[in-house]
Amino acid sequence: MRNRCLSFALPVLLTLEQIRSSMKCTTPVTSLAGPRPLARGLYFFDLNGVLLLSISMNTNVYIDGFNLYHRALEYSPYKWLDLDKLCQALLPSHQINRIRYFTAIVDQRPNDPQQQRRQLVYLRALRTIPSLEIHYGQFRTNEKRRPLVRPISGLPNSVLIKNTEEKGSDVNLATYLIMDGYDGEYEQAVVISNDSDFALPIKMVRDKLNFPVGVINPGTKDTTPKELRDSATFQRRIYKKTLRDCQFPDTMADANGTVTKPSKWII
Repeated sequence: MRNRCLSFALPVLLTLEQIRSSMKCTTPVTSLAGPRPLARGLYFFDLNGVLLLSISMNTNVYIDGFNLYHRALEYSPYKWLDLDKLCQALLPSHQINRIRYFTAIVDQRPNDPQQQRRQLVYLRALRTIPSLEIHYGQFRTNEKRRPLVRPISGLPNSVLIKNTEEKGSDVNLATYLIMDGYDGEYEQAVVISNDSDFALPIKMVRDKLNFPVGVINPGTKDTTPKELRDSATFQRRIYKKTLRDCQFPDTMADANGTVTKPSKWII
């Protein structure tokens, strides 16, 4: 149930203690997900007492790994990306509570037999971040027949191709976004992706659970889809300078020894 102790005609900026003192409100600020404690800070509420935005919010970040890679990293020298540093740089006034990273193990390819090994080294580096959890989908490779755009007379009008696709990560991200919000794990959520498929779960968290949800577009040039812009509380993008400034050290240590940046990624 929503907190009915707050009855301001317009959104205002007050400390939680000031609100409770001035309104003699003893019930906790709530969302539709149920009562949840709020950190000390400044908060925006609407006339129904629904939290709109705060400064220094406990924030969960949900990263679409393949979208981040293909939109920002694939052709850049910044693949050795420290996701904790990235989140801190993108959200400097907020407390990063948890980072959820969604990916899948790529298949080995004849034209790049070391690709999977480089990915596994990077995932090992990511596991040194205490607040980060990795969630795996599946990477599937199969053969499919596709029509030619300009068939040649006397020849087949289709070709057999090797099709690769990642399965499960989108569903996993949307599920955790909603589940964590329902559990009251965060005060704000941020999704790093340019995939319009996330528009509906983001809108549900914003409108049904009453949590602000930001969208960060990993593409340095891509326009954020209208569906995402309309569903998000706020939007930002990632710039090359931020990627450059948020790299892991070339050599680092974990519980099993030394983790070294893949030689192909050395700038």
